Amino acid sequence: MPVYEYRCTKGHTYEKTEGFSAPSSQKCAHCGARARRQISMPAVIFKGSGFYSTDNRATAPASDGGSSSDGASSSTPSDDGKSATKSAGASVTVDGEAIASIGPGLLLLVGVADGDDEAESRRIAGKCAEMRIFSDGDGRFNLSLIDIGGEALVVSQFTLLADVRRGRRPSFDAAARPEAAEPLVAAFAEELRRLGVETRTGRFGAKMSVDLVNDGPVTIVIASADLDRPRRG
Repeated sequence: MPVYEYRCTKGHTYEKTEGFSAPSSQKCAHCGARARRQISMPAVIFKGSGFYSTDNRATAPASDGGSSSDGASSSTPSDDGKSATKSAGASVTVDGEAIASIGPGLLLLVGVADGDDEAESRRIAGKCAEMRIFSDGDGRFNLSLIDIGGEALVVSQFTLLADVRRGRRPSFDAAARPEAAEPLVAAFAEELRRLGVETRTGRFGAKMSVDLVNDGPVTIVIASADLDRPRRG
């Protein structure tokens, strides 16, 4: 379970391990005054023209570099997607060396699909930065990455475009080639920086280990093709 920080009306602060659904307001552990949960140590994961979501305290390899079908089905998914996972920190390691890390913010695992363009990449980055998925003082999802002053860690991962509809070996035919994907991942990170988000990146083309602490867990899946569709009534 996550560790939350509380502050009471008399200035006392303390930490408490409890479930995500616990009330955000309670009596102070020191003096009995009213105490509220503070916004501290959130972070998130995403899937760009494909992103990936993970679980509590998961450490998993993130392959990158481009598409590879290796004899698998040539059929491709109908649309790409994204997912957002709140966490309490994230980092990327290459060859045993930690190359990037963040505290509160979003871990963005980006899979670029064949046919994606820079406009789409920047649009998705804006959605990630502005989507309200962080809790306010009342425990409601009212704050965005920009609102909390959070950081972003951008990691490219073509395997998010896997098609598993036929056979036992995934097809990655839907993923963009490395020479097309790399500049779009760079544009994604650049757009986040333009919006004022402190942004760090993984290493394109490298075999990376991605570590995060999932807070909640809270995961939101976004399909790029759905952004222009009307909302359900």
